Amino acid sequence: MNTVFVAVGTILLLLACAIAALNFYIVVLRYPLHRLRGGNRENYQFVSFVPALGNLCILLALILSPSYPAVAAPWLQTLILVAFFCDLGGIPWAIIFMLIAGLQAGINRWLQPRK
Repeated sequence: MNTVFVAVGTILLLLACAIAALNFYIVVLRYPLHRLRGGNRENYQFVSFVPALGNLCILLALILSPSYPAVAAPWLQTLILVAFFCDLGGIPWAIIFMLIAGLQAGINRWLQPRK
């Protein structure tokens, strides 16, 4: 039974890395590549991916395979952290983006001339 959990955990970690890479492409690389190909803002179509799915896969993988020996390996820990934080559709970035939006709204309100 433990082998099944390890296999499922490994598949979920690989899926999380793929989702993180896709989210990174969509959020960071897609628009600049569109501009390099001669596109402009008017003909750019925003595409969204399922948010927090990569983070959920990472958490499920770690829960399903607690005795997974490779989790203790430094290279895999690094990969998990990179996937977790490069997933720009994930939970940490959603919190960061909400904080930034709130700060921007507060600063804009504060900078508006008072009557």
